[in-house]
Amino acid sequence: MNKVGLLPLYLKLYDDTSPDAGLACAEFLEIIAKKLLEKGLEIVRCPICRISKEFEGAVELFKKEDVDAVITLHLAYSPSLESSESLKSLGVPVIVLDTTVDYDFSFNQSPDRIMYNHGIHGVQDMCNLLLRNNVDYYVCAGHYMYSNVLDRVYRLAKAAAMSKKLKTCNIGIIGKPFPSMGDFGIGFDVIKDTVGPDVTEFDFNDYSRYEKMITKEEIDEEFEINMSMFKIENIDETFHKKSLIPNLVVRKWVQEKDLDGFTVNFLDIKKGNGFVSMPFLEAGKQMAIGKGYAGEGDVLTAGLVASLMAGYKDVSFVEMFCPDWKNNAMFISHMGEMNVNLTTQKPLLIEKPFPYTDAENPVCACGRFKAGKAVVVDLAPIAQGKYNLILSKVNMIEPIDEDNFKNAVRGWFIPEKPLSRFMEDYSASGGTHHLALVYTDSYDIIEIFGKMAGFNVVCV
Repeated sequence: MNKVGLLPLYLKLYDDTSPDAGLACAEFLEIIAKKLLEKGLEIVRCPICRISKEFEGAVELFKKEDVDAVITLHLAYSPSLESSESLKSLGVPVIVLDTTVDYDFSFNQSPDRIMYNHGIHGVQDMCNLLLRNNVDYYVCAGHYMYSNVLDRVYRLAKAAAMSKKLKTCNIGIIGKPFPSMGDFGIGFDVIKDTVGPDVTEFDFNDYSRYEKMITKEEIDEEFEINMSMFKIENIDETFHKKSLIPNLVVRKWVQEKDLDGFTVNFLDIKKGNGFVSMPFLEAGKQMAIGKGYAGEGDVLTAGLVASLMAGYKDVSFVEMFCPDWKNNAMFISHMGEMNVNLTTQKPLLIEKPFPYTDAENPVCACGRFKAGKAVVVDLAPIAQGKYNLILSKVNMIEPIDEDNFKNAVRGWFIPEKPLSRFMEDYSASGGTHHLALVYTDSYDIIEIFGKMAGFNVVCV
């Protein structure tokens, strides 16, 4: 659930001259708070703020509660210099809810209602200061009952949570980034400075320590979970249980380091580093519970997937592999990692051939991505420390004929434009070969997220 602060603004002068008006405005605040809760937001409340000291206290509370954004609500006019310094120090987006009590303020309205509906010029005063102070803010105007203004506020709050996750997440890496893969090959220090994630490297000397934490009971329990969770063919029980160990090692590491996601370079999965086999299975299970992931030591895309998980549950790391020119479709896949919640049928658990290092064959969950509306999302480094966030609406499809890729992670999507044009536009925008698949029928929230995070948003 997205956590936001709700900041009600008011004028102290009115407390002194019109105390009854304050009571009515407080009732309106409760109506708005209730409706925001109904939208699914977790609200951090503060008292109505009128003078600078009260705004300071509210911002201190919001920082302590680690909110994703702050929603402002002008209950009446509020002079901007009372709040501007506090808002400048927030460090999270400000969502300006520009609404009033009454829907109709035409010729036959009572002049007495001015007191309850004039907060908009407080909005205008405050927004001018927010702009001058370089505060990240977004205005949502409309009547709370007779427009979609609260839906827009919710979408902004969701995008703010995603942006915050990207800027603050901790991504683990097992091994080093795949040599010579240039599209995501930027230094961890550069990623930290330009995007935000911290990077935690797996210490191979710790492998045995994590392995010793794993009990026989845990292995047996995980085995039984797999027996229920997957369709299993021709996997010996002893081999199956042995293959669970490196996956559980990764789980222990993710939990101990409080990681938001991780990435693995399969070339560094070898016996000399302690790993019996590649932890493909844990990658799929961690994505299923909301952790970010990317292959080949790609910290940047793992952070992107983690941030998207803050707003959506149906997200997976993928690669575009092969164009299907005949059917205007794109085949997506990866070696053995996918969000195991997103298959059209129960995933198949197989023994995966692994000829790349001296590690043994791993167990691997594979399946076909389910049909539905989706968005492919790519975070592409470009020149001068900038990034393109590339978005494209696609339709995930079921095969018309027999699916011959039974033992593979796979899926097919059809873009909104002709495949050739899609591919041209994607690569013209610098799109990388690692990306995320998000099941949703719209990319408006992801687009806002990109802007909040400071990226150039490119829709292809």
